Amino acid sequence: MKKLYYSTLFLLAGLGLAAQDDILLSENFQSDPTAGWAIYPSGDDQVWMILDEDGQPANGNDPVEQNWYWAELYFAHDTSETQYGLHSLSWMADPSVQNMNWLVTPPLEIVDDQAVLHWSSAPYQLPRYMDGYKVLVSTSTNEPVSFTDTVFIAAEMTAILGAGGATIDLDSFEFSDGYFHGNMLTDTAYFEVSADSTICDGYMEPHSVSLADYAGQTIYIAFLHDSFDDNILSLDDIMVTGNLEASATNARTAENYRFVTYPNPAVRQLNVLYRLPEAAEVSLQIVDMQGRTVQAVLSGSDQAAREYQYPVRVGDLQPGNYLTVLTVNGNQVVKPFVKQ
Repeated sequence: MKKLYYSTLFLLAGLGLAAQDDILLSENFQSDPTAGWAIYPSGDDQVWMILDEDGQPANGNDPVEQNWYWAELYFAHDTSETQYGLHSLSWMADPSVQNMNWLVTPPLEIVDDQAVLHWSSAPYQLPRYMDGYKVLVSTSTNEPVSFTDTVFIAAEMTAILGAGGATIDLDSFEFSDGYFHGNMLTDTAYFEVSADSTICDGYMEPHSVSLADYAGQTIYIAFLHDSFDDNILSLDDIMVTGNLEASATNARTAENYRFVTYPNPAVRQLNVLYRLPEAAEVSLQIVDMQGRTVQAVLSGSDQAAREYQYPVRVGDLQPGNYLTVLTVNGNQVVKPFVKQ
């Protein structure tokens, strides 16, 4: 026992243990959570709220839904078990109507500048009829008029130029401002080209934004699906990490990378999220408390500047304490977790 204690102590000292984030909010949609949600804002709802502000019927999709709805993800990376998410339609019966579907979190107390919002999203198809959306913040109520801060915009297709609809050539379309899914069709992890090269299927792509500007405030976060006459938007894995109590210091090694692991304890799968502000060489390992690598997820991989998400299978590990070690250009940060 003494040998294990000292080896663990030296291991943590050498790797630079990162402080553990609290999970302020988490919803992975693997079971249907919508039964207890509000469908109209009261201003101070303490539960999730979904609002069909436009009130207009959708077109002939299956299922035909006006508001956000829970269902299986249309395209998922992880096929080991069925993956579910939340979806919204913008293909309206009247194409001149702008879809306005709101998904609003319960209130969140942001105590310091360490809070980060994480989520994944995908348009059903792109570039033709690619859905866009906005992420907004309110510091007062959960009513639409209160969401005056925009923290993220996803671009949508706004026009087809000429007869260029059946193509993936971006010059054949016009798009709104904002982040273009799959980094302008350059990151193949988040889309798949159809066999006839006329369209792409959208796969879930992780995103994150800092909530540091809201330190000391209670906020609501809204996902507004506001596309005109496109198709379907999917959301999954919405999570806010941070501190339940104000941190003693803002100097946090993991902050630059928005490095998050969950759940803890883990049984079958550990989800690892991080963000690279610039291109880097990355390694990702699971290490036991003797410092032995028990699983190498990445080994010296050259990665571009973007968000990354890895579902790490830990079901075969023996129960006990482990470390997730992220190495970026030689700089190591660590998150401990318990395998049950």
